[in-house]
Amino acid sequence: MRNGERLASLPWALLLIWWGVLEIFPGRPAGVGVLGVGLILLGVNAVRVLRGGALCRFSVVIGAVMLVLGALSLVQPILDLPFNLQTFPALLIACGVTMLALEVLPLSRLHAKTR
Repeated sequence: MRNGERLASLPWALLLIWWGVLEIFPGRPAGVGVLGVGLILLGVNAVRVLRGGALCRFSVVIGAVMLVLGALSLVQPILDLPFNLQTFPALLIACGVTMLALEVLPLSRLHAKTR
């Protein structure tokens, strides 16, 4: 298995392990799972960059969003935030908007160069 293939399977392996850990210990605070996934996605990108690979914009954006949403979910009871944060629906919307933007933006840049 080549180095790039190992890095491609690394996030999946870590995500599956994290998912299993979360299922084994169901009494965790809200936001821990999302926070962990965000850390995994950002950590895998850090490893890619340190090994001379390219950054994956999609997983960096999703990892950062998940990190923020998970952290906000954890501190919401402590800080008594004035809004109700629904992490999962917000995450789905963020994923969809990010995927759409990554598909649309390169096309608009391409059109701008040809004009």
